[in-house]
Amino acid sequence: MLAHRSNPPFLTLPGWYRHNRFARFLPLLCAISAQVFASTQGEERAITGGKNRAPTIADSVEMTRVGDTLSSVTQAPGAAIAPDGRRFVVVTHRGNLQQNTNDYTMLLFSSGAAARLPTPQVLLTLQSSSSAPAISEVRWLANGERILFLGEQPGTGQQIYCFDVATRALEQLTHHSTDIVDFDATEDLHAIVYLAHPVPKDVISPAARDTGVLVTDQDLAELISGHTYVNAIDHPAELFMQVRGHEAERIVFRNQETAEPTTGMSLSPDGRFGIMLSNTRRYVDEPEWWSEYRTVGDVRNEHLVYLLIDTRDKSTRLLVDAPTDTIGRVGWEADSQSVVVGGTYLPLNIADVMERELRRTKKWAVEVNVVSGAITKLAQGDYAIASWDPRTAMVVLKPFSDPTFSGAGRGGPDVTFRKTNGTWERLAHRASALDTTAHLRVQVEEDMNRPPKLVVARGLSGIRTEILDLNPQFRRIQFNRVEEFMWSTLDGTQYKGGLYVPFNHVPGERHPLLIQTHYWNPAEFLIDGWTSAGYAAQALAGAGVVVAQLPVANQLGAGEGAKNLAMFESLIDALDHRGIVDRSRVGLLGFSRTGYHVRYMLTFSRYPVMAAAIVDGMGGGYWQYLADLNLEPSIHREVFEAQNGAAPFGNGLKIWTAQNPSFNLDRVRTPVRQIGLGPKWFEWSWEWFVGLRRLSKPIEQVWLPEAEHPPVRPLERIAAQQGNYDWFRFWLQGYEDPSQEKAEQYRRWEKLCDMQVAQNPNQPAFCVRTKSH
Repeated sequence: MLAHRSNPPFLTLPGWYRHNRFARFLPLLCAISAQVFASTQGEERAITGGKNRAPTIADSVEMTRVGDTLSSVTQAPGAAIAPDGRRFVVVTHRGNLQQNTNDYTMLLFSSGAAARLPTPQVLLTLQSSSSAPAISEVRWLANGERILFLGEQPGTGQQIYCFDVATRALEQLTHHSTDIVDFDATEDLHAIVYLAHPVPKDVISPAARDTGVLVTDQDLAELISGHTYVNAIDHPAELFMQVRGHEAERIVFRNQETAEPTTGMSLSPDGRFGIMLSNTRRYVDEPEWWSEYRTVGDVRNEHLVYLLIDTRDKSTRLLVDAPTDTIGRVGWEADSQSVVVGGTYLPLNIADVMERELRRTKKWAVEVNVVSGAITKLAQGDYAIASWDPRTAMVVLKPFSDPTFSGAGRGGPDVTFRKTNGTWERLAHRASALDTTAHLRVQVEEDMNRPPKLVVARGLSGIRTEILDLNPQFRRIQFNRVEEFMWSTLDGTQYKGGLYVPFNHVPGERHPLLIQTHYWNPAEFLIDGWTSAGYAAQALAGAGVVVAQLPVANQLGAGEGAKNLAMFESLIDALDHRGIVDRSRVGLLGFSRTGYHVRYMLTFSRYPVMAAAIVDGMGGGYWQYLADLNLEPSIHREVFEAQNGAAPFGNGLKIWTAQNPSFNLDRVRTPVRQIGLGPKWFEWSWEWFVGLRRLSKPIEQVWLPEAEHPPVRPLERIAAQQGNYDWFRFWLQGYEDPSQEKAEQYRRWEKLCDMQVAQNPNQPAFCVRTKSH
């Protein structure tokens, strides 16, 4: 939670940058985005020397994936099973480089024919030209004939749609002025509740242009631009209710609850009550004793809560007077009087000491009567609802640590309950087979060396059947071998990461090394590495670079930089000892929080780093501290002051100057490429950009004004990923793509190379001049 909140996603307003002084970077951006890939692909075919070719960045962008890019749901991301369990739909998407869109497809499968490898029916295809998914939040209506989803069509933004499977008729149910981010509806579609981004506003009113703006807690980027931004952390989504035949009406909360728009809106069957997750950063009534809960992060005023909304009188209250950390669906009972939720703590206002301690440390799946507030315990544990059938009052719970929900962990057995005559009973495992949807699993099977494929598993045996090869074109690509490896730091701390070894590696050969930070999971096919934010693992390995995909060292706050520095250095030592890398040719890539770790390495390590790239990365310095402090004072104090050991005032400033990377730019010996995403880029990247320029050190800054964190649109991904691919090959291998479209890029970098040589006259050149543009 802490790391996420310190690096929130932002979406800029169209046209914000047109009159901004930072717009001088746009020609550079356009040049990068317009680069073609024919020469790169031809080079990779030459490398392989056979029928198969090496992977490229274009392969990554055009890869078909399951689900959408923003939300996470149960089963396979983007899969929705019909109420009778006989059919299901799966949403896939892929990048379209020619049109700079992400193309989404809704596929219909008949689950009864899974063993015969059915051919899916294409129900619907939509294109998104924004960073939002074109199809998301898919769910069936109870009749099993219609599907609701959030969709985007040209000029509409994200709206709610209804698709009739039999007639193929598509109906747009809402016409909101901004993007809708979450919703729910009654079965007859009489009532719809939804969360939508607020309308952007002018920060500077006409009157304020003469009388002045009173600056209090505004965001610096918004003050500079003069506009508010949608999706910003201090502009939460707004709640609306639409009743058939009437205009949508906003529900204004009595308190200051902050809507959490990615976590699931749920409406009771009669439309009377709604439930959504809310973040208590702005919830004014959070009791002091909530700090006793052992919640994830343990950050004050960062709890999630289930918020109950009465749509008649527009009032709100907590469903359970306690926080939750589990993000999942809820199950309304048919009478609209009770609801089942998972993964919530229970109130501590009880006298029993042992029960209070249990409630403080453990979470429960419970039934809550929304009228009386009475709570009935179902199961102790961090459970999420895997299946809910209001007709039979049967609920199947799955541990939230199961990969189905969290993407990691071993999971555990399902727990099934059924309500009969007002009493809940736990069913034997075999009895839960009565629920057809509970034992139909639509999943993505993949691992670090196998691209994802869609499979189904039915019944108690769980036997899996492949139903769709998502990327048959990958059969023509020679992917590089990926292995999980372990190493230790000098203090004995052990780490696991992924190692991408070039497919044409010869024993004894030493390759350049690129360290990619932030995340590693051997159960995933990470074609880029962790994300699209400039990562290019398979493509670079295919070009002869060993790529190490690392986790984050298990330390945030005090000692964070040193801990990750030790992890980087010990990795270089381990791979050097193994004889697979050339330790004199090392690159380093950071994104978001790990941008700080890369900066720390570049300023305080004695190990040479030949090239670095930082994508929308935390600076952790004095400038970012002051620029962000006004937005969330408590969070940023806990982050920046913890990293540096004090506040940067008085004697604390001496501590910062000694150990903060931004106060030690004179130590940097590495060429750096920075990529800024969205309107707040200058708060995170500006200090290093202007500082290194002042010191005549090689630095390149690229700004993607409308990109998400990480980038979503195809040409934004190319600017980040292909740009970094070229950057690391230039510095680590001395390679320059011969295509004329990239000539200007290499002219810039050759000047940076001259600057690097001038800065380090007594050291070997950091780049090899293979040609001159």
